[in-house]
Amino acid sequence: MTNKQDGMYLAAMNSNYRFYDIRAFFESAAHNEYGACELWCGPMHLYFDSSTCDDVSNIQQLAAAAGVKIVGLCPSQTNPKPWNMAAQTSAQQQRTYTYFCNAIDAAEQLGAHYVTVTSGWACYDETKRSAWDRSCKLMGKLAAYAQKHKVVLALEALQPQESTLVTNIYQLERYIREVNHPALKVCLDFGAMTAAHETVTQYFIAFGTEIVACHFCDAVTNIDGSMTTHLALDDGATNITSNLAALLSAGYKGPISCEVVNSRYFAHPQDVEKKNKAAFNRALAAITNAVIATSSDANVTNTRFEEPV
Repeated sequence: MTNKQDGMYLAAMNSNYRFYDIRAFFESAAHNEYGACELWCGPMHLYFDSSTCDDVSNIQQLAAAAGVKIVGLCPSQTNPKPWNMAAQTSAQQQRTYTYFCNAIDAAEQLGAHYVTVTSGWACYDETKRSAWDRSCKLMGKLAAYAQKHKVVLALEALQPQESTLVTNIYQLERYIREVNHPALKVCLDFGAMTAAHETVTQYFIAFGTEIVACHFCDAVTNIDGSMTTHLALDDGATNITSNLAALLSAGYKGPISCEVVNSRYFAHPQDVEKKNKAAFNRALAAITNAVIATSSDANVTNTRFEEPV
């Protein structure tokens, strides 16, 4: 199986395979001709905490047999997980640090380029500034560890119900500026981007080539005004073609990981991989056809106004 990784490419994720053995994920990825994946580190597939980490050799063998390159790791880290980048006590901070060091070690062993991270969350009964400072300090420490192991950290925004720290482009910019470490990059999470009413273009104006990963998904606004994100492509109301066109226009070169997380998909996750691949290919075909049509129109226009030879 081949997968062009010198440009923008689709990557599978195993987050919907939580009721399946990891083998089923790699078999499905191979069947649907994915050449790359971002490995969600659910404990049923790859367990690690602050004191131990699974042997990754089984995953290495399955990925190699499937012809699927593991390009990134996505550790579990949102509330109520105990791994909070803005943890309050020194004991909690040390556990969080060791947990992410184990994730970085696993990424290095698996040949992955990045580990996705978040700012963590502040408690509602403390000042946001206190939590922010703790988070930045711990992130800087982890970025230094990642750099030693030739891995980068890809920071993604969270949604407002998940955190009060980093939920939009402005906060992402400020956070990265304060951490100030070259191993801290950006993951464009389309769920958070949509929730913040931001755009792909705005992200690339702010971060450019510092964007090393994308979490791609569909989303829909509910009747009560809330938003359901992380749906399979074409299961929501997002303009997939427009978003991919914006990524191409920005010159993005990297994985587009299908971060689809919804219980409706848990029984038949293989169908989701197939659906995402088909939607992605349709969108790329539409973009290509539009470019060809525009180019043809331009040629016709140029021909009309050329001076006779």
